[in-house]
Amino acid sequence: MKKLTASILCFSVLNFLAAALAAPPDAEQLTKAAQEAFLNLDSVKFSQIVAVDGTPVSTSTAGISFADRLMYLEQKQGPMSVTVYFVNDTLYAKLPGRGWNILDDPAHPAMQTYKKFFDKRSLATIGNVDYQKSGLALDYNGKEEIQGGLCHKVSYHIVDKEKFIEAAQDQTTALQEFMPEQDRQMFREHMQMVIDRQDEEAFYTQWIRESDNRTAKIEYRMPLPPDNELGNRIENETYYYDYNEPISIDVPEISSGAE
Repeated sequence: MKKLTASILCFSVLNFLAAALAAPPDAEQLTKAAQEAFLNLDSVKFSQIVAVDGTPVSTSTAGISFADRLMYLEQKQGPMSVTVYFVNDTLYAKLPGRGWNILDDPAHPAMQTYKKFFDKRSLATIGNVDYQKSGLALDYNGKEEIQGGLCHKVSYHIVDKEKFIEAAQDQTTALQEFMPEQDRQMFREHMQMVIDRQDEEAFYTQWIRESDNRTAKIEYRMPLPPDNELGNRIENETYYYDYNEPISIDVPEISSGAE
């Protein structure tokens, strides 16, 4: 639970950002508009289902306001639940079997990690993927209706193994800066599995709203270690909504360092 919880916001936000940026010429105008939409974004909410081999194991709802510098994450996995708030440069967390914890030390590594999510320009730079130079091909798969709106459906797959391995290693190093220290090894292992199993079918699909070029949905798949007890593949389905709508959080009344 801890590994899924600690990385869920990282993966969701960073995948959302990377999907909005550079692409091959046939989708260039669409992705340029998506990049502008992200850079002008004030806030967004999203809901997520994580499954293993088609069986759901975790559900989450989250939101981030760049304008007000706050975010929340609420996750459920079986009978356990986790809640995390970041408000006024203070981190609140409620973990299974424990009460609320509060962290307001600006020098703490966890605080530094969460603060990076509010720098849209830096996030856009990290997530800016040149698909052709990265050995990836972007496919346009027509239009589908998502959440009541018509969307462009795009996906990518690997066409040049050597270019992809080099780009993936560079991105792994960069993306780790947005993760807590304890989750970085797990992320490196997952990225290495993606590299090792690069011949699999397209593992990333994005739906972009036709009306305003904002992302409505993202799906991605990631292989699990062959000797694990969960299954063969982890699958993530995320819906994005309530763009630029106000986000409010009622923080618990606890003292600093409480548990």
